[in-house]
Amino acid sequence: MSIEKEYKALLEIEGLYKSRKKNKRTTIVQLLIALISIMIIISFSIFNERRIIIMSLGLSLLLIISNIPIRIWVKRIMVTLPFLFVFALGNLLVAQYYLAISIMIKGLLCISIVTILIRNNSMDDICIALETLKIPHLFVLQISLLYRYIFIFSEEFSLMINSYKMRSTVAKGVSIKDVGPFLGSFILRNIDFGEKVYFAMICRGFNELRGKKSKEIIAKLSNEDRFSINIKNITIDYGVQAKALDNVSLNIVEGEKVALIGSNGAGKTTLISSILNLIDFSEGAIDVKGVPVNKDTAQIIRSYIGLIFQNPDHQLFKSRVRDDILFGPINYKLDEKQIELKLNQLIKIFNAEKLMDRYIHTLSGGEKRLVALMGVLLLSPKALLMDEPTVYLDGKERRELAKYLVTNNLTQIICTHDLDFALDVCNRVIILNNGKVVADGKCDVLLRDKDLLGL
Repeated sequence: MSIEKEYKALLEIEGLYKSRKKNKRTTIVQLLIALISIMIIISFSIFNERRIIIMSLGLSLLLIISNIPIRIWVKRIMVTLPFLFVFALGNLLVAQYYLAISIMIKGLLCISIVTILIRNNSMDDICIALETLKIPHLFVLQISLLYRYIFIFSEEFSLMINSYKMRSTVAKGVSIKDVGPFLGSFILRNIDFGEKVYFAMICRGFNELRGKKSKEIIAKLSNEDRFSINIKNITIDYGVQAKALDNVSLNIVEGEKVALIGSNGAGKTTLISSILNLIDFSEGAIDVKGVPVNKDTAQIIRSYIGLIFQNPDHQLFKSRVRDDILFGPINYKLDEKQIELKLNQLIKIFNAEKLMDRYIHTLSGGEKRLVALMGVLLLSPKALLMDEPTVYLDGKERRELAKYLVTNNLTQIICTHDLDFALDVCNRVIILNNGKVVADGKCDVLLRDKDLLGL
């Protein structure tokens, strides 16, 4: 079974689910029935024809009452049978045929029950029900992420296969001599992807830890003093020829809209990542409103500064839009009524009502960018860090984003290659080259200096 086939199978099952408001208890009851049924099926011994017939009739009854088209059942069974056959193979080799058939039927029954559960409940509904039943949060989150990233990995795999076909004479699949490098590249891409997803999760309150001094830090970040980000002589060295950041010093004050520009590898993403302590700096210091950025303060600081990643798929890790947007507020245990009010305001501002109950993997690039932004804004940050925010946006979406950024009072640092967007939104520009600040001044002056931009 390929990732792509499983992806298509899940899409078909999800297509049967009708998004609607439902009582959480309904999902919990269905989940408990499914779990109890699976436990009974697994523990039930089958060693004769009579019991096999009874179980087969049970499977047929499930097919009839589930209201799932036969073609979807057939596909689901076909992608499952190879795995079940592997488990049953040992018994077939020693002529324990009833036991082998038992394993196959039990497997099909369990898969059928899970399929019916998914058909009638979204994965996020199921995860909420699991947590209500006191299943450990980390375990539930792993299930949710695994489900979400079946779609991500499928898309990545498809892109790599299509790229390979464009440059290869192989009619189907991957040549034997290229399998190793191909899979190696796929694994490395996914490791990098996983690291960025983890960064996105901790930036939105995952495993939020509050130490003894947290109240003091929160009070300092929340007081009436002017918000500021101060970077002093920061140096970051990855061990390559040039330093990622080389003795960078900046002061960004409340309400400033700063464009951070420079060629690829100039240090833009590294700089904004260091502000949130996602990257360690070997020299120098950073403070936010007088609070030093370090491992002890980083999680609290991240609740005041939002980060928008270049690739929205790195940032969206729940299966449905509404659940992903609410991920941060739930982790930070914010007031539910205030969050609902703020969410309704954002839905109105971005005209996002039709997106709220959709699955993330069905969104366009621009819609994913919008959802990522809403998830960060719902935390009411004091500042917003954005990495290439116009990537994936069409002309209309780009104009709407620019209008929103211009009219709000958030402190903003925007990494971008889109100089027109920088001119439309920002009042200050910082130009980086080889990890160093080579210019810092007004946007309308520096961005019209052709010699300077030729760096």
